[in-house]
Amino acid sequence: MIPKDVYEKQLKEFTEIKTKIEKDQRLTGTLRLFSALAFLICFYFMFEATSALTVTGSLALLIIFIAFVVKSINLKRKKNFFTTLINLNQGELKALEGDYSFFNNGVEYTNPSHPYTYDLDLFGEASFFQSINRTCLPESSLRLSSILSNPLNNKQAILERQETIKALKDKITFRQQFYAHGIDITNEESSQKALMDWLETDSSILTVFISIVRWVTPTVCLVLILSSIVVDGLWSYIMLLVAFHWALYGSSLKKINAYHQTIGKKHNYLSGYQKVLTLIQKEHFDTDILKNYQDKAAKALLAFTSLKKRTGLFDYRLNGLFGPVMNSFFLYDFHCIDALEKWKKEHREQVGQWLDICEYLDALNSLAGFAFNNPAFTFPVISEEKPKLLFKSLGHPLIPESKRITNDFELGITQNLMIITGANMAGKSTFLRAVGLNTLLAQIGCPVCATHGEASTLDIYSSMRTTDSLKEQTSYFHAELKRLKLIIDYARNGVPLLILIDEMLKGTNSDDKLSGSIAMVEELKDLNCISIIATHDLALGDTELNYPDKICNFCFESIIQNNDVTFDYKMRRGKATNKNATFLMKKMGIIR
Repeated sequence: MIPKDVYEKQLKEFTEIKTKIEKDQRLTGTLRLFSALAFLICFYFMFEATSALTVTGSLALLIIFIAFVVKSINLKRKKNFFTTLINLNQGELKALEGDYSFFNNGVEYTNPSHPYTYDLDLFGEASFFQSINRTCLPESSLRLSSILSNPLNNKQAILERQETIKALKDKITFRQQFYAHGIDITNEESSQKALMDWLETDSSILTVFISIVRWVTPTVCLVLILSSIVVDGLWSYIMLLVAFHWALYGSSLKKINAYHQTIGKKHNYLSGYQKVLTLIQKEHFDTDILKNYQDKAAKALLAFTSLKKRTGLFDYRLNGLFGPVMNSFFLYDFHCIDALEKWKKEHREQVGQWLDICEYLDALNSLAGFAFNNPAFTFPVISEEKPKLLFKSLGHPLIPESKRITNDFELGITQNLMIITGANMAGKSTFLRAVGLNTLLAQIGCPVCATHGEASTLDIYSSMRTTDSLKEQTSYFHAELKRLKLIIDYARNGVPLLILIDEMLKGTNSDDKLSGSIAMVEELKDLNCISIIATHDLALGDTELNYPDKICNFCFESIIQNNDVTFDYKMRRGKATNKNATFLMKKMGIIR
């Protein structure tokens, strides 16, 4: 399947469906108006001349009017559903062209102190997160950010994640309908907090006394009402019971209203989860992990359906006629609260697990969408051997294929430390990010931007975009030293690492910088890690002469020709030889 063709086909199909729905809405609106007018006319004549015909006609027209109202509501929901799908497919088509603006960018997850996410541009505007994020549930965005920030470090877990992503990759309908239903839940986001608050709080409304009385006096009341049909004089006793009910009800009214404020009016929220869980239950899955989620979703569906019914019944208390009458005679609210408390007691421990399943599948749908949108990418071979990486035709996933320059890359198979030299703008930093991002993709079970990939289980640490801190009174140089200290401490502990360093020790003089960089290289070469260091210091590459079995030199060259400078972004063996800074300064008139 070609992603662009799929999205264009769906966009056309959903637009046609939406157009038909809008036509039905106009017709239904007209018929609803006419049925309302007909009902009012018939109702008027019923009062003028009551007969079986006018009564039957009024009732029939009222039923017809209600049917059109219900149909209007359903058409509106259906239109919103397909509008969401239309917007999603339009967003996907733009994303294929490199415009990810339709999707949330996850800027709130930006963390300069994280081992690699800030350096690899994972979060923020035009970030990798924004390019793949298709989450829709309230907490799923956080779940996806956690997957990107905390990669798997176990081969079996990575392979299982790969199988799951492969199983979801081509389920376009499932993933998009999940999104369209889930957005309704997110629009009711405050309901999630209210539900969790309700689950964690034990109600004090149903005391032992109320638990007994709510059955006894309503039963007596019902018997008296039925007996009053044949026995006179019972309504005075019934009114005494009603007065007692209101006294009892009134003493708890403040607590009842607060209880309803927490769990009441959750119809849309619970309906959204009901639809998502139904979708999960009905889908055909091949992997054991997804089948296991499906079994749990089936149980969750029954429970959420039951909760939706109970909250719906509780909401009837808001009806100006039903609520007062039912509470007057039967203490209706107390019975509703009892039913909700029983549900809470039975399912309290499971709700978090059910929401977690939905949110995890939501995050996985984003990873599966990334795999679908990049059919040329490949799932890498995963090993638990010594730290190593091997990529054929490696590129950066966010660079469009038409502009993407790829390079073969391997490290850890022979040498374990690579020094990359090159002129400004030649591609060193982009290459480091391409290696880091593709290594991360391998660790989270996603396909990589390469024709072939092999990766061992690795943690990633980088020092590429160090920032100072006024709050902590930290200079750039001190911040970089702290970062390098963090990296070297983890490496000395024997943790398998990929280390990415771009222009080490920028804040000191050239001699000090070189001697410090050489010392760092000599430290890293003997540790259980693979390291890539990009630098302008050509002399740093001389360390290869002393440790040829550990260190290798590669470079990105600038090409100065016909009074112009160009870049081919191809990685070459050896140290860089061309320089472009002076040439560009002269060409721009900065110097003469």
